[in-house]
Amino acid sequence: MGFDLYGENPKVVKGFSDKKSERYEELCAMSYEDREKQGLNDEYWELNSEWENKNPGTYFRNNVWWWRPLWGFTCDHCEDILTEKDMNAGTWNDGHVITEDKAIAIAKRLKEALESPETKEYFDEHKRKMEQAKKENEKLNEQKDALNKIAITMTGDKDIVPMNYPKELKKQFDALLEERNWAASYPINRENVENFVEFAEQSGGFSIC
Repeated sequence: MGFDLYGENPKVVKGFSDKKSERYEELCAMSYEDREKQGLNDEYWELNSEWENKNPGTYFRNNVWWWRPLWGFTCDHCEDILTEKDMNAGTWNDGHVITEDKAIAIAKRLKEALESPETKEYFDEHKRKMEQAKKENEKLNEQKDALNKIAITMTGDKDIVPMNYPKELKKQFDALLEERNWAASYPINRENVENFVEFAEQSGGFSIC
């Protein structure tokens, strides 16, 4: 699962040559199914990727693990720019639109934030917490592996899965799952924020899908 952001009126920073542009428009006008039948989807995706790289206001994507910290960081710095509805909608894939004025203001604010020593300290602390959480989760995984060996010994089933563990072992396994530190799963860094800033600045407003 991920979050796909589409520019509402993206700036064309660098277009294709006339011939390549004509071909791209031709492929865009076709349905996925028609392109697939004619073996043209690889060509389409190659041109689409090239276009998006040339024009970063067109499209931005994060998986859910990267997007939530990024959007949280954005909301923390843009409380006077975004409404409560905007901030809540950013956690869903409902196609909510952030207007062009807001997108430009977000980009400006985050650029300023990236230059502050506090932001570097925030990224460093976030990374430290992630690394600590990963170590904690590794220990939990070792305990889960030990439970698996016990379950195999007790049942004789080398392919046994946790849901089929004997009752007491299943209870212990579930308790270990509850202890998982999810901080290990949500990264944020300067590069991802910079990419989002570039997109927002050139998007002409964007939808969150």
